Amino acid sequence: MTVGLRVTTQKWDAARILVGILIGAGSRCVAGPEAPPTESASLHSKLIPWVEVNTLDPVAIDRAVEGLLIWRQITDTAIVSTTPGRAELYRRLKQKVPDFQIVPGLKTHSVLDRFDSVEGWRTIAGDVSAFVEITGSWQVVLENETALKSYAHGNQEMSLEHLRDGLALLPKNVRVVWYPSIYGQDAKTQQRLEAVCRIVAQQCDVQFTDLSIDGPKRIGDRWQGMAREKLKPLSRHPTMPILYCYGDDRWWQDEQIPEAIRMAEGKTVILYPGSKRWPEAARSLSGLLQSQVTRGSP
Repeated sequence: MTVGLRVTTQKWDAARILVGILIGAGSRCVAGPEAPPTESASLHSKLIPWVEVNTLDPVAIDRAVEGLLIWRQITDTAIVSTTPGRAELYRRLKQKVPDFQIVPGLKTHSVLDRFDSVEGWRTIAGDVSAFVEITGSWQVVLENETALKSYAHGNQEMSLEHLRDGLALLPKNVRVVWYPSIYGQDAKTQQRLEAVCRIVAQQCDVQFTDLSIDGPKRIGDRWQGMAREKLKPLSRHPTMPILYCYGDDRWWQDEQIPEAIRMAEGKTVILYPGSKRWPEAARSLSGLLQSQVTRGSP
């Protein structure tokens, strides 16, 4: 699976005009079950919105539930990530929305003082087991952005063997959605992250996230195109694009999301509107997409 509009940096102006024409014409997508891309299924994607809930405060949980109840008009699955030790969050969510598929997610940096800490990964493995048991999910998102930052930028070294030992502790019957995967605007950063992703792929059933269309300015970015190509052979699962729609000019506007999903060529797409916009984005996008969505498991 590759980005629907294969554009180089030189062709970006033409691609931007094309996207604008399609959006202006009201181009739509249909979300459906994840499947290998084929010509006939190239515009059919499943949308999975993502929200962080890092507290057990009832107000925050109620706000998350408010969004979930709206999102289920167009999808039956959402990612809800949190900090370690918060299995109770998923118990409360399942009580309030028992018929909705919740993929649990874990921010790893608070238990990984070093990314290759075997004991840290032992703690994470325990949380993963608890989270998937409560939610009934066969997937878990590991959000490693902060935990990987020092290593990715060359400020900290890592034992890849220790990382291998730590990852081996994760449950084997769970697919790991790995965020972020390979990124960066230089070869050294990408090489360091590629080494990590190779270890992850050897130790886990993994699906890597893909930042190549996370915002309109990323289209045609050669570094993210390189990252996507490096990820392809590492996992038997297609990469999973993520779209950000925070509301400012750097990221997708809500009315652009149908065409952005179209670019994903049938992949399962993660949509991240941010916690502040969670219910508002649900209302806006359910209105834009409701008539074109087919439900189904990812």
